[in-house]
Amino acid sequence: MFQEYLQALVFMMIIAGASGLFILVSRLLTPEGKNKYGKTAQENYESGFKMLSDTDQRFAVPYFRPALFSGVLILLVLLLFPLALVFTSLGGKSLFLLAVLMVLGIGGFIYALKKGLLSW
Repeated sequence: MFQEYLQALVFMMIIAGASGLFILVSRLLTPEGKNKYGKTAQENYESGFKMLSDTDQRFAVPYFRPALFSGVLILLVLLLFPLALVFTSLGGKSLFLLAVLMVLGIGGFIYALKKGLLSW
């Protein structure tokens, strides 16, 4: 059983190692004693105009909800694609998995519509 997941495990280890290497190299190449954001972050933009407002302003939550929900729908589609590839080889088990996935996805969509999550 472990042999089936060995490729995925090796792939995740390679990704983790490369990520750690990139972080280490960036920390080694960053000059010490510099401002965290650098001098250019405190200056005007390239256009030369002063900023109209502070860039640390907060956005209203209703703008994030449709974006998060669309991300969930995209995830649902991404989960359907591998299932569609192995649909015939899994037999009845895949039909059950597909039904559960679709009920959860459509149920979540109906819930979001009833709660008004998709309205701006």
